[in-house]
Amino acid sequence: MLFRSLLLVPALVTFLQAAAPAPQLVVSAGHAGVADAAVFVGPYLATSSWSNVALIDVASGLTVARLPQRSIVTALDAGRSGRLLAVAACDHAIHIWDVTTRTIVRSIALPQECPDSISFSPDETLIVAEGYGCADTRIQVWDVRTGALVRELARGAKMRAVVFGGNGRWIGAAGAEVALYEWPSGRTLATLETGSADSPRPVVHSSPDGRYFAWQSDALHVWDVTRGAEALPPDTAVDRWNRVSRFLDDRRLAYAKDGALKIVSLTDGRQASRALPVPKVEWLGELGLADRLDWLAISRDGTLAAGARDSDIVVSDARRSGLRVLRSPSLVDAWNLQWSRGDLIAWEGLGSGLRGWNARTGVPAPEWPRDAQQKFSFSPDGTRMATSGDSRVRVLQIAGRRTIASRQIDDSPETVVALAPRGAAAVFVSSNELTLFDDALRQVRPLDRLEERSAVERAAFSPDGRWIAAKFGGAHNYVRAYSTDGAGQQVTLDSQDVSYQQPVTFSGDSRWLASFVKGTTLTVWSTGSWSVARSWALGESGQALAFAPEGTRLAVIGRAEAAIWDAETGRKGVTLAGPGGSLREIAWSPDGQRVATAGDDGVMRFWSAADGRLLASLYVLDAGADWLLVAPDGRIDGTAGALRDLVAWRTGDRVVSDSALTQRHRTRGLWQLLR
Repeated sequence: MLFRSLLLVPALVTFLQAAAPAPQLVVSAGHAGVADAAVFVGPYLATSSWSNVALIDVASGLTVARLPQRSIVTALDAGRSGRLLAVAACDHAIHIWDVTTRTIVRSIALPQECPDSISFSPDETLIVAEGYGCADTRIQVWDVRTGALVRELARGAKMRAVVFGGNGRWIGAAGAEVALYEWPSGRTLATLETGSADSPRPVVHSSPDGRYFAWQSDALHVWDVTRGAEALPPDTAVDRWNRVSRFLDDRRLAYAKDGALKIVSLTDGRQASRALPVPKVEWLGELGLADRLDWLAISRDGTLAAGARDSDIVVSDARRSGLRVLRSPSLVDAWNLQWSRGDLIAWEGLGSGLRGWNARTGVPAPEWPRDAQQKFSFSPDGTRMATSGDSRVRVLQIAGRRTIASRQIDDSPETVVALAPRGAAAVFVSSNELTLFDDALRQVRPLDRLEERSAVERAAFSPDGRWIAAKFGGAHNYVRAYSTDGAGQQVTLDSQDVSYQQPVTFSGDSRWLASFVKGTTLTVWSTGSWSVARSWALGESGQALAFAPEGTRLAVIGRAEAAIWDAETGRKGVTLAGPGGSLREIAWSPDGQRVATAGDDGVMRFWSAADGRLLASLYVLDAGADWLLVAPDGRIDGTAGALRDLVAWRTGDRVVSDSALTQRHRTRGLWQLLR
């Protein structure tokens, strides 16, 4: 019997291994750029930036989930249970997430596009939102379970911040005035005079028992709801741009000020103070450069303060000294994505300069000169690059990175720049004109005078060099086309007054120019005659577009999806499965077989143009040279630092680092296998 039992042990182990779920890859990274809001929710710190939310396990420091939203996140709030997280976004909605399952349990449709303030009721059955963006402004209370509107309050009051009283019996609001409203009647309990209420960024809080209401604009006030009077003398020296404050579970009020966390007792006015770590200062001679440290959230017990420093999320813990850096580093915030015929992918990293990826070798391109790091454009043949930054435009030979022309532009330090096939460059210069230059950056002739408070946001040459298209933004928005032969032809193609950038792109044979009209209509013009060849409605706002190097395929990014259309017929061909967040840039590989996209989650993705399959996801850190490449089948590659710090594994509800498991999934030279 013993022998037979021993024979069964290997079979049992094999069965248990087969039944156990395979570990799931978790990329422990943060956002594109630094987080701008945060809230403690249960064991997690939720941070947000652009259209993304990250969940960081405070104990382990690991980012355990990245929750993509459908639009820009404007507000966060956590329920008392530590399970529900409310996310307001610019898609006319509040999304209620269960942080334990990382799923949306309810989406509440709103009339206003971008609510700036939301607050759970104590029992999490209701949520209040401000309606400042509505034509008929009001405060709204919604049912979390059904998504139905329960009541509207304070019509026309123009409130920018709201909070549900901690006892559920009142709602506090700040905006053009500060007021308290009884719940559920909606009756005005008090209108409070502050002298500084009409602030663009007020903050409001309630104590857990509902006795105290605090509001913060240019000063911090605390109101005793039961007595109808200020509970403390206003603190008028609070930093108006770093407004982290909250009531603690024991009714004390905590807030950051002068490099310390102040904690005030509302029963006797006594204060305690804990020093917060100060920003690092790097001295260059007599010049000191401080690493900015923005405090974003305070925990319910007051022991933790979380903030953003450079590209890191940090925590100050009362139980230990110094700062603890969480494993949620910022990824590159990529704009103006371009893929050259020389197989160099480059983009403008907001705050981190010009960055690049070598699409032949699968490694980052060497750093560009630090004084040429703002705007850029490749020449159509991929041999040259024009850059503008630090009040200078340069033309670089990419091979060898040699500067072949340079010009000072004192009044336009970061002007858009474009290169023609034969070497001319279009920029606007100190004369406030869009101007044509030769290959030595000598002025040929002005093309257009800019309007007051106007700027050229996009510019492109046609591949044959005959035309320049430019998108102007500022007080008015319009698209114009110009001839480069000196004939002086100028035509305004689109003068729709939209508030965001509208890219322009020429087809590979120079026959067509494409752009968005009113943001939602994709329009293709025939060059020369500038008549509309075709237009069609996208059904959503267009963000970016690019013609394939050859043929009629047109890659288009909207808010919800990326797709490849046929510009000849106006039919959608291939849809690229979106990541759930917002994509913002798109570019074709030189052979037209792949498409690269950049999203506001900081991830660059590569797709098959033939069938829309995701080929790989690239994570590039905002600071340093670390990168991680992830294939859909779980294979990974990257630098040693990225494999160590960004890679974690989920089994059930548990997320851990496992270097042995990471090495088993690593495939050296993965990029070459995916090309």
